[in-house]
Amino acid sequence: MKKCYKCKKHSCLNDFHKDKSRKDGLCNLCKECKKTKDKGNRKNRKRYNLKYYSNNISKYKKYNSRRRELHRIDPRIRLRGGCRARAIEKGLDFDLKSYKDLPKVPKFCPILGIPLICGKGKNFKGGGTDNSPSTDRIDNDRGYLKDNIQIISRKANQMKSNATFEDVEMLYEYMKKQRRKQCQTMTIITQVSYLDKLKNKVINILTLLGIVK
Repeated sequence: MKKCYKCKKHSCLNDFHKDKSRKDGLCNLCKECKKTKDKGNRKNRKRYNLKYYSNNISKYKKYNSRRRELHRIDPRIRLRGGCRARAIEKGLDFDLKSYKDLPKVPKFCPILGIPLICGKGKNFKGGGTDNSPSTDRIDNDRGYLKDNIQIISRKANQMKSNATFEDVEMLYEYMKKQRRKQCQTMTIITQVSYLDKLKNKVINILTLLGIVK
């Protein structure tokens, strides 16, 4: 049995969270009191953060502006942060100790050949674009490792995604068939249009000759 510091009730040891900083290895508050305290702390912290932000808006704007500027200078800084977050979330291996461990950002996407652009453009509305650089794992079965990372365009990364070589080959064959059908349809439409024009010309000539009224 253990006495709760707040409610003063005696409860069994299972009703207390573990706390290595204490001699008995248990929190001095029971689980119910700890839950109530944490809920109040969250509300107070949220209220404090909102107040602090409203009093330091210019400071936050300068900070965000500086981050965007650093991203334009070298996108690898934020790209590494994204890799680390995804590695933790998915439980993958990660050995990128510095953003310099990432390969240098090429001027053009090695897959699609489109230019890689960071920051604002004419039609920029926030977030990434098809031309934004993104990190791609060469082998999706491995983690974010130095020898398994390449930087390509966001468009190419979305197209590649988790698809295998066979999946991409099937997609290519399907799109090839669709393109062939479109070309055949356009050819038929062009031929029909040409015949209509030829028919009108013949009718005009016959009308001029007085054969057709």
